[in-house]
Amino acid sequence: MSEYIRRAHRVLADVALDRASSVTTYVDGRLTEILGVDYASRLVREILNDDRALAETAARSYTHSNGFDKMTLLSSREPEFKLRLHAWWPDGRNGRNAEFIHSHRWFFRSTTLCGSAHVETFTERDGGEPVYRPEYQPRDAARERYGLRVVGRSSLASDLMLTLTPGSTYAMGPELLHRVIQAGDSVSITLFVRWAATHPTASVFAKSPILDEGILSVPSFTPDELRSKLENVVAALDRS
Repeated sequence: MSEYIRRAHRVLADVALDRASSVTTYVDGRLTEILGVDYASRLVREILNDDRALAETAARSYTHSNGFDKMTLLSSREPEFKLRLHAWWPDGRNGRNAEFIHSHRWFFRSTTLCGSAHVETFTERDGGEPVYRPEYQPRDAARERYGLRVVGRSSLASDLMLTLTPGSTYAMGPELLHRVIQAGDSVSITLFVRWAATHPTASVFAKSPILDEGILSVPSFTPDELRSKLENVVAALDRS
């Protein structure tokens, strides 16, 4: 295991063992360096220079149905954590552009490395926008797809819109409904760490009860595909 990979794994494991089940990771100084541009660039370069690490990373990375490339750089089951790069490429290269409004099963912290995005939060309440509530099933790695099945209806009202710029960092709990919207016409990249699941499932909301089955298929990248994407990530970070 290379220097930056090993160090990041140790720091994230230490935070995870402290029961990273609150938004206080927002101010945890141990994470600040790991989630920075310089560290991210060095970490990605180590993966690019290690064929085995590249293949392992490719197997757990894919284009997410919410419109961004999700590249899991580090993953641990015990203690549980995942360190991921999220990249929203310009010109619709990710396919689907609009995120579902959703929550997560775990606490996370995210830092914007380059580009910009908006984070919008929502609350379920009467008089809001009518939506359908699909039941979410996590991605099945063997089948390379996840599940959404409409089980009810609700209404949502927008509460807050934040603009994230390079260096912006925030933490969020599993119950907060939100979506991310890419801003501008350049690539936006975030480094994102999530901890152990504290909820059995997540909430997802859609405007239509009819969901395109195609968005549920999320095949892993090949090593060559991931290499190209990570080289583009490094180039973008070097320009930032």
